[in-house]
Amino acid sequence: MGIRLAVAIGWAAVAAALVLIPLILFPAAQRTAAFWPRVLWAEFLNLIWWGVLGVGVRALRRRQDLGLGGAVAAWSLVTGAYALTSFVLMILHALVPGGSGWDRIHLVVQIMVAVIAVLAAVFVFLARRGASPGSDRPGGDVGRRD
Repeated sequence: MGIRLAVAIGWAAVAAALVLIPLILFPAAQRTAAFWPRVLWAEFLNLIWWGVLGVGVRALRRRQDLGLGGAVAAWSLVTGAYALTSFVLMILHALVPGGSGWDRIHLVVQIMVAVIAVLAAVFVFLARRGASPGSDRPGGDVGRRD
C-alpha cells in the first residue's frame, strides 16, 4: 500500500465516523438546524488534518526540504488534536439542553481551542527555527528573514 492510499484510507475512515457518530447519537427528531453545519465543520477540520499530514508525508517521501523540519509532523498532531477536541465539544454541546447561553459558551470555547492550536503550531515552528543546526547565534534562525 502506498503512502497516498494510506492517507486517503485514514481520511475516509475518519470522515465516515464524523458523519455516522452524530447520525447514531441524534435521531432526526432531535437534530437542530445547526446539525449539518456542525458535521460539515468537523469534515472540514478532518480535511485540514489529513491535508497537513499528506503534505508532510509527501515532502518526506520526496526528500524535499520545505524548511520546516519536523514542524509539519507537529502541525499534523496539533490539527488532529484540534479537530478531535472540536468534534467532542460539538457532540457535548448538542447533548446539553439549553438556550442561547450554551451556544455562546460553546462558541467561546471553540475560539479558545482554535487559538491554542494556532499558538501551538507557531511555537513549534519557532522552536524548529531556533534549533537550526550550524547557526552561530543564540536562537538559531528565529530572527533571520528568508
